[in-house]
Amino acid sequence: MLTMKQAWALCGALAATGVAWAQPAHDDCDNAINIAPASLPFLSPAIDIRDANPLGEFGGCAPIGFSVWYKIRPTAGGVLRAAVCEDDAPGATVFDSVIQVYQSMDGTCETLIQHACNDDLCDFRSDITFAVEANTWYYIQVGQWGFDEPFDGEEHIQILIAAPTPPPDDRWVEEGDAEDTVAGAQRVERSGQTALSGIQGMLEPDGIDMFLIEICDPSQFSASTRGSTPFDTQLFLFSADGFGITFNDDAGDSLQSTITGQFVQSPGQYLIAVGQYNTDPQTSTNALIWNNQPFDVERAPDGPGAAGMLHHWSGLGGSGGPYLIRMTGAAFLNGCGSGGSCPACAADFNEDGGVDGGDVEAFYVAWEEGAECGDVNLDGGVDGGDVEAFFVVWEQGGC
Repeated sequence: MLTMKQAWALCGALAATGVAWAQPAHDDCDNAINIAPASLPFLSPAIDIRDANPLGEFGGCAPIGFSVWYKIRPTAGGVLRAAVCEDDAPGATVFDSVIQVYQSMDGTCETLIQHACNDDLCDFRSDITFAVEANTWYYIQVGQWGFDEPFDGEEHIQILIAAPTPPPDDRWVEEGDAEDTVAGAQRVERSGQTALSGIQGMLEPDGIDMFLIEICDPSQFSASTRGSTPFDTQLFLFSADGFGITFNDDAGDSLQSTITGQFVQSPGQYLIAVGQYNTDPQTSTNALIWNNQPFDVERAPDGPGAAGMLHHWSGLGGSGGPYLIRMTGAAFLNGCGSGGSCPACAADFNEDGGVDGGDVEAFYVAWEEGAECGDVNLDGGVDGGDVEAFFVVWEQGGC
């Protein structure tokens, strides 16, 4: 796999030996077409890429050979859409396209980090939406999949860049940096908002972001980073107390993740965590809650620490980046109506703001009645395991 600098160096070496291309003016990052934010929506002219440099980049989702570069510095944060679908860019004739988006740390091509990528969304053409920050440079490379010369009649690139739009009201945008602990997870709550369609954020290097949400109907619940996140993700679901529920690393043939409600026993409050491979949850005894493999299967806890509570995270993830977790069957806190009535943290079972003897009494009332909230470890039954799970969090003074 060639890095950007390696590709450019190879181009120079080939040129020195007499091998060169009559490149389009915008076939390299330094000569990217500048798009003024005020001109959005912007439909580029159709550009012939047959003479482009085929030594492009192999990014997060696909190789790009013959390509054109664009750049934009939005004046406001939000979401941009870049598309070469037939209805959006009728002048594009490339049969199989790829779009890669990079964020520049200093406005130049020397500090690019991959921000988003899409290969096939509208048939074999590309369509991508990505979060942007105000006054930050983004470089967009669009071209043909692979390094073969374009066929006759399939040699033109055109792209539509749509104006920024704010995230929809039913999406949560990470506030600051979400923590990676049960007690410090970011609470997803908004007055008057019920259904939760997704969570959008920025993962720090080697980091984990955790959020407290509600699941109204486990049979309808799903959460996925597929097609919306450029890096190799892992998704985890825990009870509000930190006991593992379900996990997925790679969904299908992708490096992104999808989890469902198949292991969720009842409506209520849950912790969802997103990280980059391979940062894993462990118990206080350093036991893995989930085994590392198989990668492409959604699994209930199956590691040596499967019955334990999340204590810390181990391993190294990567450079992080922007993510979007799309959801169904989820809600903002207190957004399920009559559902989600069990305490968010079992230690404060009577929800009076303190962890004391009153919580023990309240727990035993629910446990002896076999009530739904007595199932503290969320294994589908009210039994001795719930007593043990309750006292684990009660004795440490909270979740």
